[in-house]
Amino acid sequence: MTPDQPPELVFVPARPQLSGGGRDVAYETRTLADGTVALPVYSSVTKLVAALGHYQPWMCLPLRTVQADLGKAGVQQVVVDAEVDTSARAGRKAACEIGRAHV
Repeated sequence: MTPDQPPELVFVPARPQLSGGGRDVAYETRTLADGTVALPVYSSVTKLVAALGHYQPWMCLPLRTVQADLGKAGVQQVVVDAEVDTSARAGRKAACEIGRAHV
């Protein structure tokens, strides 16, 4: 990965979810200041933990897979190495999932 090239694999705030006998991924999206729904993704676990907290569940997936899944769910923005308001960190009672894209 170079500074102007996104990573091939990203660490995503997500968890596996069982539905209808199959297994899906529940991505944890965030609402940006302008009201846009986006998914923060990270180039390392260290960056994910720094932004979202130690208790944030995550999955490592190819960026192209994440983009395709979210496109099907109507989420158009993926933000690499996003800074997140610390009130949105996992582990705090008020830090419920802001949104989910079930794909």
